[in-house]
Amino acid sequence: MSGHAIRTISNVLGTLVFGWISNQLPLVWGLALIGAWGIVLGYQAVRSEWFVRFAWRERRLPVVAIYFTAAVVGAAVAVGLVAVSQWKEGKQTASTSGPGPSGPVAWDFSGVLSMGTYQGDKTLRISGLIFHGVSTKAVNKVSGYVRSNINAEQRRLYVSAASGLVPPDQIVGIPPGAKLEIQSPFIPVEASSLIADVTKMLDEPTFLERFGDFTLVIELDGQKEEHRFSRDDIDRMLAAGKRVIYGVPRPQIIAAPKIIWKWDEGDWYFLGAVGGVGDRTWIVTFQARGLNATGGTIQNFGGYVESEITGERLPIALNIGGQLRPITPTARIAEGAEFDIGTRFPDQYPEPRQAPNQAGISADKFREQWRSFKFAFEYAGHEYVRRFTADDIERSLRKFHDATHRDVKPRVTR
Repeated sequence: MSGHAIRTISNVLGTLVFGWISNQLPLVWGLALIGAWGIVLGYQAVRSEWFVRFAWRERRLPVVAIYFTAAVVGAAVAVGLVAVSQWKEGKQTASTSGPGPSGPVAWDFSGVLSMGTYQGDKTLRISGLIFHGVSTKAVNKVSGYVRSNINAEQRRLYVSAASGLVPPDQIVGIPPGAKLEIQSPFIPVEASSLIADVTKMLDEPTFLERFGDFTLVIELDGQKEEHRFSRDDIDRMLAAGKRVIYGVPRPQIIAAPKIIWKWDEGDWYFLGAVGGVGDRTWIVTFQARGLNATGGTIQNFGGYVESEITGERLPIALNIGGQLRPITPTARIAEGAEFDIGTRFPDQYPEPRQAPNQAGISADKFREQWRSFKFAFEYAGHEYVRRFTADDIERSLRKFHDATHRDVKPRVTR
């Protein structure tokens, strides 16, 4: 072959390689072009005057050996990359349990198990597998089978036609837009009809043992497709079928029964304080008001407040008539009723040293020991927790101070 022809081929292949890069064509094409280009460039190098003078005439056999070894290794790597690329593309194009976006049939695999209960028996039985799709173009030849990925068992396919179930080799043609139904029954087919033989149906454990993981292998006009249905896919379809057959409700997110707390509706004095003009502020109680909106009577309830500074925990009591009473096992909160609960903070100065209006804890001491605390209320098997931060406490104390320390305006007297 002339040098001009070799250069022309090399230029064409180089142009194609760069075209492949800029147009993002399939990887296997690029690898094949690069391999071919490399071979032509190698041939050009071997036939060049420099190589002949350097390698052949001066008999540098090691250089020749290295060159050809590199060429062989490079060719092997290129072939290997092409093979790996083809294998990966084959895996990517093989469809799984979802409908394939391309091909002669658009499949709908949302439910492929034909199942139910029969003859008054509540046992769930699977009578076969059924696959639905719509042809996207004319199909003249259909073949295939269902293969178990557990024991390699194969089941034959039937196509639903106007005359009933027929083997795929009896199909003359499927026009575009036709609804396609392919079945692989476990029960007998006689005279193009299914025979509801309960003894041939598979109960759930037997089905999962034999076909808990299977693949639909189907060939449409020579185009082979494999659609795998894993154990997770099958479990989802069995669960959906049971909901329909047995009336099993769909799983729902469970929320805790609701209590509406007064502090969620706006300002609420969650700290019971005393003091006034000329007096220090003392924190006497924690107080909460709630509305039972759970839809039923609340019983077996309780709770506590706990300092996040010292870890001190105080039990919650019921506020009945302005008095805090311990919560007893017989206490009930009726549906729709408002209720008050709270706890009393320990006195900073116990009696008899306690001065008037000095019950509870001074505001300064409260900031030290209770500047951050949590409230927990347990009811109906649930726990409501609300954390009160230093900012929450300061806002509450400021609000109490502003309400009790207003400036007294001068008045005219006589």
